[in-house]
Amino acid sequence: MTGQDNTGVMGAMPNNQMIMQAKELYGQIDPWIPNMDFGDRRLGFDFERPILGGTLGYGMDYAWDDENIAAYAEYVTGLGG
Repeated sequence: MTGQDNTGVMGAMPNNQMIMQAKELYGQIDPWIPNMDFGDRRLGFDFERPILGGTLGYGMDYAWDDENIAAYAEYVTGLGG
């Protein structure tokens, strides 16, 4: 053991090729997995992608209780640094 808090397989074996492949696959599908909050009864998603020197963000949120749907889109550029 390394003396670190190696909770879970990904923490215990960070340099294992199978673990690295699993992390890469998860990174590719993670943006497509909706955010689910069963306590607040909400479902939604958020995407952010770098484009033309800034970041394009968009998403939506649906609440089961009041059947409210919210959506947003934004483009943000940084000041550099």
